[in-house]
Amino acid sequence: MRGYIIEKYNNMKGSYSCYRLLEEAKKLGVSLQIIGSEDTSLKDGYFYNDGKRLEEGTFLFNRSKDKKVKDFLSLTKHSYNQTNHFLYYNNKYHQLLAIKNTDIMTPNYLYGDTNKVYQDIIEQIGLPFVAKGLESSMGKEIYLITTKKEYASLPEANYLFEEYIATSYGKDLRVYVINNKVVACMKRQAREGFKANVALGATVTNYSITPEIQTIVQQISEVISLDYYGLDLLFGKTGFVFCELNVMAGLQGIEQATNVNIAKKIIQHIITKEKEQVIQDSYQSYLKAQPFLDYHALDSTKRHPELSQSIIETYCPSNNVVITGSKGKGTTARILAKLLENVGKVGLMTSPHILDFTDRIQINSQPINDLNFVNVMDQAITKTKDISLPEHQYISPIAIQAIASLEYFKQEQTDYQIFECGKGVRYDDVNNIKHKYAIINPIFLEHTRELGNSIEAIIEDKLAIITKETKYVFIAKQNFDIDLILSKVPSHCIAKIEGIDYGIKNLRYTNQGMIFDVFSKYNYQDISLHLYGKHMAKNTALALCAYETITKEQYPKKDIHLSVPGRLDIIRTDPFLLVDACIHERSSYEVLKVLEYRGLKKVVFVIAIPDDKDYIGVIETIQAYASKIILTKTKNPHYHFSDNQQKVLQTKNIPFEYIEEVGILEEDVCYLGTTAYVTEILNLLKGSENG
Repeated sequence: MRGYIIEKYNNMKGSYSCYRLLEEAKKLGVSLQIIGSEDTSLKDGYFYNDGKRLEEGTFLFNRSKDKKVKDFLSLTKHSYNQTNHFLYYNNKYHQLLAIKNTDIMTPNYLYGDTNKVYQDIIEQIGLPFVAKGLESSMGKEIYLITTKKEYASLPEANYLFEEYIATSYGKDLRVYVINNKVVACMKRQAREGFKANVALGATVTNYSITPEIQTIVQQISEVISLDYYGLDLLFGKTGFVFCELNVMAGLQGIEQATNVNIAKKIIQHIITKEKEQVIQDSYQSYLKAQPFLDYHALDSTKRHPELSQSIIETYCPSNNVVITGSKGKGTTARILAKLLENVGKVGLMTSPHILDFTDRIQINSQPINDLNFVNVMDQAITKTKDISLPEHQYISPIAIQAIASLEYFKQEQTDYQIFECGKGVRYDDVNNIKHKYAIINPIFLEHTRELGNSIEAIIEDKLAIITKETKYVFIAKQNFDIDLILSKVPSHCIAKIEGIDYGIKNLRYTNQGMIFDVFSKYNYQDISLHLYGKHMAKNTALALCAYETITKEQYPKKDIHLSVPGRLDIIRTDPFLLVDACIHERSSYEVLKVLEYRGLKKVVFVIAIPDDKDYIGVIETIQAYASKIILTKTKNPHYHFSDNQQKVLQTKNIPFEYIEEVGILEEDVCYLGTTAYVTEILNLLKGSENG
């Protein structure tokens, strides 16, 4: 991730703000360089600085008010503050125009040049008044006018003529805002005169961030698009009065007064913005094709993993594991990764995420950091840009995430790599990853729109996980004749089957999770798993069988600590609150077992299960334990919810309420629904904790 600070000259390291940005960027692993607009030239489409060609960058900081900053837009992908906004809001008059419809108090003002009639100014805004240069800074080109003679001596230019706020003589507030949030605030006090600029020697002290200040910033954020800025407020008779915004506010005074590391916060904000951008970019190919795709068509007609195959197959590390199934594949992947951490460095790719997109790519249970994520995603997007796309076909976002994961694991030299497929396998780019080991969790009739409307079609799709490179396949117990799978396992692949080659016995619930025995190549007694649900114990046995085959060793521990947010996740016990990504009748039985163990006979169930999932199976199963059933939906537009759910429940005489948005209830409650809804609830809980 490479960035440039655009200044007038290269030798601006003496500038406190530039120095601090460089310092914090280096600490965070971001390459950042100052380039002066006067020291840089454009030749044959390339930028040269002091005779050296500049590499294309990721972002640039605008810290020069020279209009030349526009010239550098082609050097990087993004600018902070965005160049057009930076240049526009550098004009003090434009700032006032932007906030004129807010409740923020402003001085009376006029816009004009020195030909404006002195008497007209006085009649409209009073005397004395302030004349401000439209792009002035550091106290320059700002004048307090008390007489006609002083007005006549103004340098010829355009000015913002403003009412003088006498109650703020020699003092003001500087508020620093990043991503529309106040991060620091200081009071500036002039040593003499009415200008309270640090550049002119003003003293600075920390100032408490009041609700009034936060409200002003909130209103500004609704009308002005800036990544960061300094907000100057005057002390009026009845409250704060808007003075101006500074689009390239200095850091020295406010960092020293408040002891807040603003430079670090700015760099972190840019990394976060770049993270959001690469996520969006990874979906652009799909979004471009989406209007031409038939929503009801099978994946076989819409998805084209062959487009990414040649790129993905360039990564051929050994010890790759690919996992599929209709339920449990994500937790099985996490459990196996946790087990393998005992003997090496383990890369894990799963989807979807629950809390943060970077959770999809992990090494030894640690999500990839934002900077590394930006770097590898950017590399993956770049690698796929040259793929020639037939009309209305697209590079899957999952293909880009798979390439990014493979690149990250390669850089970090992992010993084992585990990849979770999505809803299917045959048309999932993840299956392009050459893998010696395949895991098949329980399969049931699901995703019929994409995979086919029969269990045979679903099985056929998921069995594509057994490729010519696959030597072992581990198969969980199924609700259909296992021969439907076994008959299609090729002779070069060894199948290990639940109930024959491995399984669980003697399952017991505890306050911390479960204890159970596992039989496999080796026998394990009293395995302790800090999760709930029989399916979690079965996933553990499946993972242990795979572990033994991959490592050719017995797992040496009994206690398995694992956090899987949103999977029978007990958030609190009094009152009880459980969150689970439950979308099928089979999963709802596990919810009830937890309630039975906890001695809970009646709880509120909040249900957010899309139309194409088994919402009725879940509701009919939990009905006897429900003091109330609340139907709701996720905000994610990719999931389909309709009034039909309510009609079905009415037909079946199942009492319910429908609430568009359900907050955190202060009673015994279970939130059940699709992963997107689980994410929303966990974020709500996180927000309530942060107060």
